[in-house]
Amino acid sequence: MVVTEQIPSFEGIVEASARLKRWVGMTPLFQSELLSKAFEAEVWLKVETATPIASFKLRGAFNALLTAREMSSLRRAVTSSTGNHGQAVAFAARALGVPADIFLPDNPNPTKRDMIAALAGDHSRRRL
Repeated sequence: MVVTEQIPSFEGIVEASARLKRWVGMTPLFQSELLSKAFEAEVWLKVETATPIASFKLRGAFNALLTAREMSSLRRAVTSSTGNHGQAVAFAARALGVPADIFLPDNPNPTKRDMIAALAGDHSRRRL
């Protein structure tokens, strides 16, 4: 699958939301009293740390893998990452039953490296 950079359309966002519904739950919204006062407007924060990997990157990883699966047969996920994206791909690939190769730099953050390894489980080859 070749991914090109483009501005998301409303239709694309609705499609992604429907695609992700089964895999990534809703995350809470909280109104920030401090920011609302500072900007003289209602400011709401979407708490993406309430996902299994504590990052919004999970939505993008699942959406990419699910889209690839819809377009053809998804046989493997491959990515290069220094942290959250690698964790997201490892988690999503394992959930979808797809092997994954996660490439990391020579001296990765040890906590991120360990999280990627834990999230990938035995289902992936980790290039650590």
